[in-house]
Amino acid sequence: MSLVFDWFALRRIKYTLLLVCVLVTANTQATPTMDVAPAAVASATPPSRVIALAPNLVEMIYALGADHLMVGAIEHSNYPSEAKQLPVIGNYAQLNIERIVALQPDLLIAWRGGSPPADVERLQQLGLRVVWINIQTFNDVADALTLLGEVLGHQRDAQPLVSRYLAQLDSIRRQYQHAAPITVFYELWPQPLTTVGLGSWPQQALALCGADNPFAKAMGDYPQVSLEHVIATQPQVIIQPLDSARGIALTDWQRWPTVPAVSHQAIVTPDSDKLHRMTPRALDEAAKLCRQLDEYRKVYRTTD
Repeated sequence: MSLVFDWFALRRIKYTLLLVCVLVTANTQATPTMDVAPAAVASATPPSRVIALAPNLVEMIYALGADHLMVGAIEHSNYPSEAKQLPVIGNYAQLNIERIVALQPDLLIAWRGGSPPADVERLQQLGLRVVWINIQTFNDVADALTLLGEVLGHQRDAQPLVSRYLAQLDSIRRQYQHAAPITVFYELWPQPLTTVGLGSWPQQALALCGADNPFAKAMGDYPQVSLEHVIATQPQVIIQPLDSARGIALTDWQRWPTVPAVSHQAIVTPDSDKLHRMTPRALDEAAKLCRQLDEYRKVYRTTD
C-alpha cells in the first residue's frame, strides 16, 4: 500500500469521521463560528432551500426536524437513511459548484475542518449565503445545535435536544472523572499503523472515559506508530473502531498474547460511523465505550 493511498484513505475516514476528526486540542474550548453576526441570524428570514456541506451537519439538521429544508448534501451523508436520497453535491475534497448553483439554495452550511474552503469561498463570491460551523469539542456539538436551530428557524426543536445532550455529557464526565487509569491503544488505521493524539476527536472520547492513551502527546494528531512501540506500552484495552465504509483488515492482535489486552480478550470495536462523526450520536457511542472500558477496569482489579 503506497503512502499516497494511505493519505487519501485517512482523509476519507474523516467523514464518518472517516478520519475524523477535526484538528482539536482537547483543552481548548472553541465555539462554533459563522460568517454573519448573531444578530443577523436572529433577524434573517429562515431559509427554505438548504445544502449542508458535511455529513455531521446533515445529521444534526435532521435531528432538529429541519430536513424538509434540505435540497442537497455532501457525499457520505448516510444518517438517517432518508439523507441518502438527497442530491449529492460533491465530497470533502471538491464541491460540484455548477450543481449547487442549479439547486438554487438560499443557504449553505459549511463545516470548518471538513468543507473545502476554496470551493465555499467561490460559492460566496457567486452570491450564495454561507454559515460556517466550527465543532472542536463535545461542548461545541451543543453550541452547533443551538446555532443551527437559530439559523433554520427551529429554536424550539433545538432547546430540548441541547438540554438532553448537555445533561448526558455532564453525567458521563462526573461518572468517570475519578476513574482508575486504564491504558488503551486506539487503532485508527492498520497500515501504516495509525493512532490518535491530543488534537484528535477520538482522543476526547478517551479523555471523557478516563482512559490513558500513551500516544496522546506524540507528534501530530494522528501519529503513525510501530508495533514494537504499541507492545511496549502494554495496553490493557485495544480499541479497533469499525465503520461501514472501511472494508479493510485490522491488525490481528492475537499474534501477541503477552499484551494484556490480548490475554484478557479486551478488544473493543466501537461504531466509528457514530463515534467519529461530530453529532449527538458520538456522545452515545462514547458513553458505550466508557461503559466497556469500565468493565475491563473491574476485570483488571480482580486479576491483579
